[in-house]
Amino acid sequence: MNKFTALLTANNVLRGRTFALWSLRSALEQDFDQIKNALDGYIPAAVQWIVYAGTLLYECEKEYPVRADGGSTGSGGPLWNGKTGFCQERWTFWKNRFEQVQSISELADSTKSAAKKAVTEMDKIEKEHKKVLA
Repeated sequence: MNKFTALLTANNVLRGRTFALWSLRSALEQDFDQIKNALDGYIPAAVQWIVYAGTLLYECEKEYPVRADGGSTGSGGPLWNGKTGFCQERWTFWKNRFEQVQSISELADSTKSAAKKAVTEMDKIEKEHKKVLA
């Protein structure tokens, strides 16, 4: 489902960036020890957004407004206290968290491999953008 939604979003068929944010927040913005049993599901789902819509997410600088009740569509999980939306700082935070996932011994090898794939893809996207700016 995440791969399909990411592809639709990347191809401008669907405005699905919010789904990306929620998937990445669930997987990466919480204490891994508290959600360890769910990581084998959360991480591969979040990776789909990086692989299939990563460039769109990297380029996105969107902050979601804070509602009167203090909440926001783009608010972070417990470990993210930055902007309520997409920004380079959050991208870097996610990348660092994908790197950390690779060292959690209890996770399936496929989950660790998926996290490594996300980091590789994020590096590639960053390098491509640096070439364009140069």
